[in-house]
Amino acid sequence: MTSLVAVITSTVDPNRPVGSDDSFCMDMSGEQLTSVQLAAFYVAQHNRYHRGEDGGDDEPRALSIWEELIADDPERAWPVFVEVVRLQSDDEILRQVACRLGILLHRHYDAFRERAEELVRATPRFGRIVGDGFFNPERYRERPLDIDELIDAHEAMGKAAADAHVVKKLANEEPERALPIAIEVIHRGPARGFGSYDTFEILQDLLIAHGEAVIDRVEVIARESYLVRRALWRMQPRQLGAPMPYRINDVVWPRVLAVTANTTDFTDDVEPQPEPRILPDEDERLLEAWFTYEDHFWAFDAMSSLVREEPEQAWLILLRMLESASDDRVGNLAAGPLEDLLHGYGAQFIDRIAAEARTNAKLRLALQGVWISSSAVYPRYLEVMRDLGLSQEV
Repeated sequence: MTSLVAVITSTVDPNRPVGSDDSFCMDMSGEQLTSVQLAAFYVAQHNRYHRGEDGGDDEPRALSIWEELIADDPERAWPVFVEVVRLQSDDEILRQVACRLGILLHRHYDAFRERAEELVRATPRFGRIVGDGFFNPERYRERPLDIDELIDAHEAMGKAAADAHVVKKLANEEPERALPIAIEVIHRGPARGFGSYDTFEILQDLLIAHGEAVIDRVEVIARESYLVRRALWRMQPRQLGAPMPYRINDVVWPRVLAVTANTTDFTDDVEPQPEPRILPDEDERLLEAWFTYEDHFWAFDAMSSLVREEPEQAWLILLRMLESASDDRVGNLAAGPLEDLLHGYGAQFIDRIAAEARTNAKLRLALQGVWISSSAVYPRYLEVMRDLGLSQEV
C-alpha cells in the first residue's frame, strides 16, 4: 500500500509558487500544513477510504481541519476548495466539495458567492452536481422557526413511526415481501422529493440480511432502472469500513459494484423514469407510512436541537405537543423530548414538571414512560413520582 506521505509528496509540486491558493499554514501536531498540503491530504484520505484501506492514527484529520476552517476562518478554507477541485474532479469528489461549499455559503454567503460561482462554472460537471438553485440566497437565509409546522410534522412523524419501522423489520425478516417495497421506495422517491440518499437504506438492509437470496433479482432490476443503480452507488460509503454484520457480504458486494458500473447521481439522465408498480393494499399502506415518516423526520431533529440549545422553548412546545397527542403518542414524547429534557436540564425543570403534572394528565402519563436512572435528577424524579402516586411503566 502506498503511504500517504508518498501520495502527498508526489501530489504537491515542490516548484509551485506560493500564491492566493497556498497562502496559509496551520499547526497540526507541531507541523505546518499549507492549503495545498491540506487539500492533498484530504484527497488522499478520501480515495484511500473509498478503496477500503485503513488510515494512520498519526495523520492530520484533513476533513475535520477543513470544516473547522470553513466555520471559523473561511478565507483560509477557500484555497482548499480550489486545490481539491484542481487535484481531482470526479463526481464523488465534486459531490463532497459541493456539500462543504453549501456549508460555506450558509455561513458566509456574501463573501464567497462570486468566488463559488466562478469555481463551479470553471469545473466541468460541477454545475450538474450542485444543481439548480444552489446559489439562490433564499436557500441560505435563516428562517424563523414555525412552531405550528414543527408540532404538526412531529405529530405526523409519530403517527407513521410504527408502520415505517415495520418496513425495516421486513427487510430483515421477509425478503420476498420487502424487495418490491424497497424498489418502490426508490422508484417513487423522485415524485415525493426524495433522492437516492433518502431511499437506498431499505434495499441496503435487504442486501445485508439476505443478499445471496435477492441479488439475482436486484441485478435484473438495476440493469433496467437507473434509479436503482443510483441507490446502489449510494451504498458504497456505508459499505466501506463497516464490520460484519453491518455490511453486504464479500460474495454479494462485487456483484453490486459490477451492476452499478459507472452510474452516479449525476449520470444516466436520458434513461426513462421507471413506472411505479402497485403493491398489495397492506404494503401500499406501509409504503405511504414510510414516506410520511421520512418526510417529517426533520421535526425530530429540530426538537432534539431545541432541547439541547433552547430548553425553555422546548418545554413550552412539548406541553403543546402533549396537549394534542393521543395516548399512544404520549409514549413517544416521553421517550424522546421529555426524557432528553430531564437528562440535560433536570434540575432546571423538575419542579416545574412536578407542578404541571398535578393538573396535566398527559404529562403524568408521560412521566411514567421516561428512563433517567443514570441522571443526577433521578432521586428527585422518584420523589415526584411518589408524590403524584405514579409508578414507572415497564
